[in-house]
Amino acid sequence: MRMGVAAISLLCSMSAFAEIEQIDSVCDFSTILESDGKVEAAFRFVNHTGSDISIEQVRTTCGCTATRFARTPIHNGDTAVVEVQFNPSGRPGKFEKKAYATFLPSRNRLVMTVRGKVVASEATAMSRYPESVAALRFKHRTAIFGQIDKGKTQATTLDGYNATTDTVSVEFPSLPPHITAVPVPSIVPPGDQVSIVLKYDTSKKDAWGLNCDTIAIATTQSGRRLADFLEASAVIVDAPDTLSPALAPRVGLSSRHVDFGTLSRNGSPCSRELVLTNTGEKPLEIRSIASFSPAVKATSGISTINKGESAVVEIEANVAAITDAWLDTEIKIYTNAPSSRCITVRCVGEIK
Repeated sequence: MRMGVAAISLLCSMSAFAEIEQIDSVCDFSTILESDGKVEAAFRFVNHTGSDISIEQVRTTCGCTATRFARTPIHNGDTAVVEVQFNPSGRPGKFEKKAYATFLPSRNRLVMTVRGKVVASEATAMSRYPESVAALRFKHRTAIFGQIDKGKTQATTLDGYNATTDTVSVEFPSLPPHITAVPVPSIVPPGDQVSIVLKYDTSKKDAWGLNCDTIAIATTQSGRRLADFLEASAVIVDAPDTLSPALAPRVGLSSRHVDFGTLSRNGSPCSRELVLTNTGEKPLEIRSIASFSPAVKATSGISTINKGESAVVEIEANVAAITDAWLDTEIKIYTNAPSSRCITVRCVGEIK
């Protein structure tokens, strides 16, 4: 344990409140290590009221902060001390906590503040920020933008942390043309957090459906440069059509469920077919077909379906790539139909 008055920089201010002089009001612990344990500061008050007073209670704003004080009378001219203790366990990053001392008989209340920055222990850093990326740690490695209408831009953030004892600078040496990434801040002191602000511009991406990207990131610390990567995913769909429902393309689908039945583990790939029919007026566009399992492949030889016409989607299950006893996955079909921009088809089967 370290006493804030003796071993750290104590920011002091003088205030007179109803003739109770508060000598110490703010204690800045600066940077502390979580592994060093609790830290403590002493706040002093002088009684100038002309009669005895006492401290009724000291209330804190967080369970991480505890106090010690005497309830004995404070005679005129005497000094009282309130010790405020902060526990950094499991609390990486900047902190500012307050304690409120209430005096009797006047019930005057004075405020004490402790603040600083905690450099997390290795265990806490791995728990809160499990992904190691270059010299930093992140909560997640992948930025998930979700569904974005074509032509629109969407933003998200990735939260990181400098769990080291040295300052880290962050840069992005190369980015996909449709993604921007800005570190805030770009220079991260020990124990500080960083947010990577990412924006995805679909007007600069010539693709539809699920898209995944790799984002190169580099950090420099004490002259040592480390290269690594982050990831991004987005689902690009058609913007809502301004056409009236009567004119828009519509999807008629033969089934939203494909059952491969019983598949032999030693057998050859097995295929099933889905039929998409345009029951609307304008041409129906199949933008993209995505499978979420390496064991299933879905393709169509036709991308534009005119009014009243149909297209076949062939779905193939590769038994050799299925490791479980069951096949249970999805494919997604992305179209320009306002009511069916993303169609989910479930694929199942039993492997014997």
